[in-house]
Formats: sequence, structure tokens, C-alpha cells
Amino acid sequence: MKADNALTKETTSDQAAEQELSRGQKLISEITSDLTALSLEPDSKEQAILDAVCTLVDRMEELEAVIAHDGLMLKSLTGPRVHAAAIEHRNLAVALPKLLAQIVLANSQSGAAKSAVHQRAANARWAKRDQLQVYREAAANLNG
Repeated sequence: MKADNALTKETTSDQAAEQELSRGQKLISEITSDLTALSLEPDSKEQAILDAVCTLVDRMEELEAVIAHDGLMLKSLTGPRVHAAAIEHRNLAVALPKLLAQIVLANSQSGAAKSAVHQRAANARWAKRDQLQVYREAAANLNG
């Protein structure tokens, strides 16, 4: 009976701790657990990025509260205008995926992961080279 009571207290404290986490902290916790599941650990650069992401997400949450309170549009002498918090929120929403993309999902000891952009460019070059080779062979067969 005491063990069940202790388990209930532990579960309740876990739930309370989870409720106290900000949206940014919850996201970082999820990312960190995903990395752990892949047997990876963020290096110092990635940890700094995760800290920045946490701050950014928390700031976005604060801006959402301001917009919910004041409204998206404000009245001014020159007419209605978009709330400055909405503009800042949009800028942060653009920055968030850029920050997250800098987290490398690879073992730093075995080398960095390949950049998707560079990989597509290399594949395009190889495809063009292969296509030219096919055309040259076809032309040689026609002439030959």
C-alpha cells in the first residue's frame, strides 16, 4: 500500500513538473529525448542553439498572449495597423526552423551529416553528366 502511495506521489510530482515547463522547455526536452533515442548528444554549439530555440519559443508564446489580449490590429491616427507583436512573432516563426536546421543529426565523431542542399546540387551535377554521356554514346552509335 505504501509503494502505491509513493508511486502516486511520484507521478503527481512528474505531472506538476511537466506543467511548470514552458513551451520552449518542452520542445527542447522532446528534441533531447529524440537525440538520446538515436544515441546522440548535442555538442556545445548545438546546446547553444537549443538554448536559443527555447528562448525563441518562449518569446513567441509571450507574443501570442499579447496578441490575444490586444488583438491583431490596433487603431492609430493613420488608421488600423498590425500589432508590432504580430510582426515580431512572424519574424521569430521564420527564424525558428533555421535554428532547428542547424542541429546535426549525426555522430560528430563519425563526421557531419550531409547537407541536403549540397547533396541535391551534387546529384543534379551527376545526373547532368550521366545524361550527357548517354547522348554522346547515342550520337557515336548513329555516326559509327
